[in-house]
Amino acid sequence: MVEYVKVCSNCGSRDIEPSRNVGYVPGLTGNERYFCRSCGQESVPLLIDESKVENENKDGFYKVAMVPVDTANTKLENIVSEIQWDGNEYVTTDNQTIFEEYKSTIRNNRCSNTIILDLIGIKTRHPNYKILKNIVKPKYNIWLDIGIHNDEDIFDAFTLDAGRVICSSICVSSVQVYEEAFDLSDHILPCICTCGDKVQWKSSANETDLFRVIESLKRIGYEEIIIIDLDCLGKNKGPDKSYASRISETFSGIIFGGGVREEDVTDLKNLKLRGVILDPEFN
Repeated sequence: MVEYVKVCSNCGSRDIEPSRNVGYVPGLTGNERYFCRSCGQESVPLLIDESKVENENKDGFYKVAMVPVDTANTKLENIVSEIQWDGNEYVTTDNQTIFEEYKSTIRNNRCSNTIILDLIGIKTRHPNYKILKNIVKPKYNIWLDIGIHNDEDIFDAFTLDAGRVICSSICVSSVQVYEEAFDLSDHILPCICTCGDKVQWKSSANETDLFRVIESLKRIGYEEIIIIDLDCLGKNKGPDKSYASRISETFSGIIFGGGVREEDVTDLKNLKLRGVILDPEFN
């Protein structure tokens, strides 16, 4: 027997919810509109044969491809880069490729979403919108990190049609920014970066205990939180699974990244994480 599921008619995502706007007649399901968390669009959903739905977190588990973009390259060549943390900022390695070619890696790994990091935006607060507009497409289920520092940055990120906007601790000064972001949109994803078990902030005079920060974000109302272990990011040695296990016990909405490879996904999924973020993969 064929089973059908509702998907966004704009990007094909299953991550949809009934619209909060009154735009249809109750009881007439054919006109019922849904909001898509992936592409941010509102539309009447399509009914698709479930066996034919690809690249979606059918069981509620996110598998996200991390795509760090070197937007300093205005020729749109070799812009996807492997990254590591040098103690102060992201640095790129010699592993690079063209974004158009890298999309095949995302498809092969059957990732449900893609998180694009604008490395220049994160470092300088000056995103390269010309490049980003060429690669941020709703159909790719994009989560976007352009280096959010304040409210204006959040609005700028959403103008690029990102499904969700990442607000990273390495770009903000305190948890207070997350309170302001939450008031603006429920499509903000806090990203807490840690190094040596300490939260990394733009300013050093802040709470560095990860578990207290997680509790603060939960009190604000966040249902999902990204945690990036910078110690393992880009080291090609795999994630610290014991660290991931400890974090997963504190909150059911943790999306964990930092050294995660395709071969690690099953073990991390068994830790009851909300999802994982795969390091860039280069052959």
